Amino acid sequence: MTIDKSKFIASFKEETKEHILKINEGLLALEKDNKDKDVLEALMREAHTIKGSATMMGFEDIVEITHRMEEGFEKALKQQLVIEEKHFDVLFESIDAVEALIEDKKGKIDVEDLCKRGDEIFFGKENEKVEDNAAEEETSEDKKTTYKKTSKDTEESLRVGLEKLDNLMNLAGTLHVAKIGMKDVVKGIIEESEATKSLGESFVGMIKELKTLDENMDFIIATLQREVMNLRMVPISKLFKIFPRAMRDLSRERGKDIDLEIQGEDTFLDKNIVDAMKDPLLHILRNAVDHGIEKTEDRKEKGKDATGKIILKAYQKAQNVVIEVSDDGSGIDIEKIKKYAVDKNIVTKEDAENMSEQQLYQLLFLSGFTTEDEVDDVSGRGVGMDVVYNIVKNLKGSIEISSVPEKGTTFIIKLPITLAITESLIVEVGSEVFAVPVDDIVETVRVAVEDINAVETKKAITRNGEIIPLVNIKDVFGIARKGISEEKHIVVVIVQCSGRKIGVQVDAISRCQDIISKPLGRILGNIENIAGGSILGDGKVILIIDVPSIINFTESGVIKNIVQAPTVKAAKRTKNKKKTILLAEDAISTAMLEKNILESAGFSVVIASDGEEAFKIAHQERFDLVITDVLMPKMNGFELTEKLKNDKVYKDIPIIIVTTRAKDADKRRGLEAGAEAYILKSEFTSDALLNTIERLIG
Repeated sequence: MTIDKSKFIASFKEETKEHILKINEGLLALEKDNKDKDVLEALMREAHTIKGSATMMGFEDIVEITHRMEEGFEKALKQQLVIEEKHFDVLFESIDAVEALIEDKKGKIDVEDLCKRGDEIFFGKENEKVEDNAAEEETSEDKKTTYKKTSKDTEESLRVGLEKLDNLMNLAGTLHVAKIGMKDVVKGIIEESEATKSLGESFVGMIKELKTLDENMDFIIATLQREVMNLRMVPISKLFKIFPRAMRDLSRERGKDIDLEIQGEDTFLDKNIVDAMKDPLLHILRNAVDHGIEKTEDRKEKGKDATGKIILKAYQKAQNVVIEVSDDGSGIDIEKIKKYAVDKNIVTKEDAENMSEQQLYQLLFLSGFTTEDEVDDVSGRGVGMDVVYNIVKNLKGSIEISSVPEKGTTFIIKLPITLAITESLIVEVGSEVFAVPVDDIVETVRVAVEDINAVETKKAITRNGEIIPLVNIKDVFGIARKGISEEKHIVVVIVQCSGRKIGVQVDAISRCQDIISKPLGRILGNIENIAGGSILGDGKVILIIDVPSIINFTESGVIKNIVQAPTVKAAKRTKNKKKTILLAEDAISTAMLEKNILESAGFSVVIASDGEEAFKIAHQERFDLVITDVLMPKMNGFELTEKLKNDKVYKDIPIIIVTTRAKDADKRRGLEAGAEAYILKSEFTSDALLNTIERLIG
C-alpha cells in the first residue's frame, strides 16, 4: 500500500526546526569545550533523529548531510577525532543547509560539495563517499548509548493550533460578556424587589437561584480563561535560544569578541508575542554588535575587557513581561542626536535643547531619522528602529532607551503577558466609554480647576512637585464639548509610558474590569490613539486607549510626529499651510480613524455626521477637499456629491467617496455623480487615502 507522505511533511519540518535549534545550541557549547561527551552524545542523537525522519520522508539531501554530521560526532566520542575550527565551520554550514532545505530555500546550496568537504575533514577521504546507514537499524552500541536530556525535553507536549485557542478565548469572552449582562439583570431585579414589598417568596427564591448561577458562571469562566491562557503561554527560551548562534556568526563577521549572556529563559509569554518579537530583538542585538560594542583594540585602549558583553534578559513585572537588551559598549551620544535632528529640520534648535533625554532617544524611532552616511552610533541606532517601535506598539507594548557614555546602552521593552485579556479602568467621556489599561495608570485624582496651570500654550497639573501635561480626552478624539463647564473639579487619570507621564481628563470613572481585547479589523485598521476594542455586558462597544500614542499626542508637536507621521516627509507636511477637509461620516469610529490620519498628515478636518449637515457646513466655509461615506441619514454620499458638484463654488473641489459598497454599479454611480476617487473600506489604508489626496490637491 502506498502511503501519502505529504500530510506528514509539515509536522516533519516543524520537528526538524526544533532539532536544528538544539544542534546549534550544542555546537556553541562544544566550541567552549570540544571534548564534552554529554554534548557530543546529544549532538549525535539529534543528527541521527533528523537523518532517520528525513529518510522516511524522502529528503535525500538532508540524509546525506546529517549522516556525515552523525558520523563525525561519533568519531569524536570515540576519541578518533578532535573537533576543531575547520570542523565547526562545516558543521554550522551543514545545519544551515538542512534548515534551508526544509524551508525550500535550496538556492545556491551545493550539497555534493558540502558532503565532499565533510568526507574530507571527518574521514580524510576526498573522493570516497561514506557508506550511508540511514535506512539501517541502530546497532547494539547505539542502543546502549545514553543521552543527557533536560527535564524540558522529557516533558509531554501537545501541539494545539493558535487559531483554535483564539476561538476558545473568543467563546470565553462571549460567555464573559453574557455573564456581565446577566449580572446587570440580577442587580436590576434586586433593586426593583427592594422597591416593591409585594413580591412573593417564589420570586425571591428565583433571585437567589440566579445569584447562585451567576457565581457558578464566574468560576467556570475564570477556569476556562485560565486554562486557555496556559495553553497559549510558552517559555521565552523558545525565542531566546535562536540568538546565541546569530551572535556567534555576527561577532566572527565583525571581528569582535562578544559574550552573550541570557537570563530569565523560564519567563512565560503569549506565543503570538514570542513569534512577533524575533525580528525586533535580532535587530537590536545586531545594532549592539555593530554600533554598541567597540572594536577589540579600542576596548583595550579604554581599559575595558577585550570581550564585549551583551545581556539579554526577561522578567515578569505585574501583568507585563520586560525584555532588556544591554551592552557595555560606547553608549549613545545624545549631542549627535540633537545635531542630526536639527540639521535635518526635524526639530528646531530651541526644541532640541528643551527636550528631555528620553524624548531625544525616542527620536531614534522616527522613520527616516538617519542615513548610512551619518556617524555610526547615530545611524546604526536609527536605521530600522522605526520597524522595531511599530511592532512593539502593535503588541500593545512600549520601548525606552537608557544609555551612559562609555558604559553602554540598554533597550527596555515592556510587553503584556497576553494580548487576549486586559485589566482596564472604564471611563466615561460624554456619551462614550473608553478603557484605559490598568498597567499604564499611575493614579487617578480630582483636581481643582483653579490648580490647572498654563505652560506656554498647553495645560498642566502639578503632582508631588512634578509638572504633568494635561489633555482632555475629548480633544484627542474630537468629541464635542457642550458649552462651558461650571464644574470646580475635574477627574484626571495619570498615565505613564517610557518614563513619561501625562494627565488624561475624563468626565467620570466607572469601574475596573477585565475585558477581552480584540483588533478593530481590516475596515477600521489602526485608529490613532486606540489599541483595540471590546464589548461590554450591555452590548456597547468600548475602545481601548493606546497610552503611548496619547502621550505622544499630548507632548510637543515634535514628539507627536514620531508616532503619527508614517515618514519624515509626512511629518514635514505639517509645517506647510494647512489645507482643510470636510469629512462626512456617521460612524464615530470610522470618523475618528480618518480624522486622525488626516490631522497627523497636516490637514485641518471638520466632521459632519450626515450628508445634509455636510452640505450646510460646506457653505459656511470653503474646503479644499471633501471625503464622504455613502450610507448616511438624511442625505447619502451620492446625493451630497451631486449637489456639491452642481454648486459653482464646489464644482472643481475634489471629492473622495470612502464606502463599503463594492458593486460596480455603485462605483459607477459615485464617479458619475462627480467623485474623483472611490475607496473601498475593505481595502482602506492610511497610505491609500493620503496618496489619493496628494494626487488630487498636492
